[in-house]
Amino acid sequence: MFNSMHEPSIPIACTLSPSETGQRLEEFENLFANHLREVSQPSPRQARLGFEATEETEAVVRELFAREQECCAFFDFVIQRRGAELIVQAQVPAGAEAVLDEFATVARRAAPWAAA
Repeated sequence: MFNSMHEPSIPIACTLSPSETGQRLEEFENLFANHLREVSQPSPRQARLGFEATEETEAVVRELFAREQECCAFFDFVIQRRGAELIVQAQVPAGAEAVLDEFATVARRAAPWAAA
């Protein structure tokens, strides 16, 4: 499922400044609002995000999650295309469950079907 889990010695911290964090959050909210189709959390340390798999969406998803991996090294993201769906599997180490919960909450709140 996941290629590798980061060593527990990686700090559970983000290297972005507060203003950069706000900008990144806006990028994720925009992505979720326009392209997210499902969110699930199969375990406290794993989340699954399903997006429409257009070429444009896939490019944005891959680029944004790669940048997120750079600033939050404790996250492990695996992105796979499955037919018309792009799946992002996110995993965090023990101790980072609250961060993953918050990330999934942001996704759910921003998703177009959340207002339904």
